[in-house]
Amino acid sequence: MMQYDPTHPRVVQDDSWSCSCATTSWMLQSVGVYAPYPTVEQDMLAAGLVTRGDGLLVGSAGPLTRWVPEHYGVQTGRVVAPVSWGWLRENAGNKPIGIGSSVWYHWSGVRAAGVDGNLLLANPADGHMGVPQEMTQQQF
Repeated sequence: MMQYDPTHPRVVQDDSWSCSCATTSWMLQSVGVYAPYPTVEQDMLAAGLVTRGDGLLVGSAGPLTRWVPEHYGVQTGRVVAPVSWGWLRENAGNKPIGIGSSVWYHWSGVRAAGVDGNLLLANPADGHMGVPQEMTQQQF
């Protein structure tokens, strides 16, 4: 079993569309998989999971969660939307979690649950729509 490191440095996206690529790279790196962001981005483009114009093409991330084990040999879990705040608080910190939203139009890693009740993020675009590296239940 791979050891999860919630303190692994966030991966910063370098364009406007690749938040899912940066989040995927962070999630993999946080469990010790060599997955540099530029490589993950190129591989996700080649696999047809993302485009430069639209970002992640299937917002539920179903194809992405099937691709990661095939490409990296790392098993993923998938929770069907909508994900509850309670589920996130309960599971954050046990494993890397990626969250996305069609309202937020963004993807981010979830590191852990904070003692104040917020989620600690590995947000690849710090401050996107007012959400820095921590998310409140109201922002959720």
